[in-house]
Amino acid sequence: MACGHLRELELSAAVRRGDAVEIVGLDQDPDSIEVAMELARRLNCRVLAHTASIKAVIKRSIPLAEFDLVYAAGLFDYLDDKVAALLLARMLEAARPGGRVLIANFVPDIPDVGYMEACMDWYLRYRTERQLRDLLEQVPTELQGEARTLHDPDQNIAFLVVTRGQGPSTHRSRRGL
Repeated sequence: MACGHLRELELSAAVRRGDAVEIVGLDQDPDSIEVAMELARRLNCRVLAHTASIKAVIKRSIPLAEFDLVYAAGLFDYLDDKVAALLLARMLEAARPGGRVLIANFVPDIPDVGYMEACMDWYLRYRTERQLRDLLEQVPTELQGEARTLHDPDQNIAFLVVTRGQGPSTHRSRRGL
């Protein structure tokens, strides 16, 4: 979700080995999608990239398949709690039973927040591990499996990792977007 330039492709061990993986990227910015597709071509990696908004995901306007992993690395920092909880629920619906969802969020009181706001004009919605878990509490329990939170080594970013429960699937297609 909100894949941007999809730079994590360069870090993927599966992509570097040339494994047959399929990655689906979604972003509202067509220019970002084009950069992501160019990177995929350069890495000889199969990427299906789509221009769509998070609103379309929340409204179920686009079909999502049963993915092994659904993640948003830099999106939840911009969403209020209501939208964030709705998107988390849709992400869990898009994961196959037993698949995982990962979201990341900057934490409050990071040392560089003054610089980020004053020099970069970058104002985010910060969340603690507890606040990430609070988002999950708003998701239907049948979608939830095991959940854990963790931090990056510098304690600037909190992650929520949720295994999709065995609840009923809302998918129309196994292929997805």
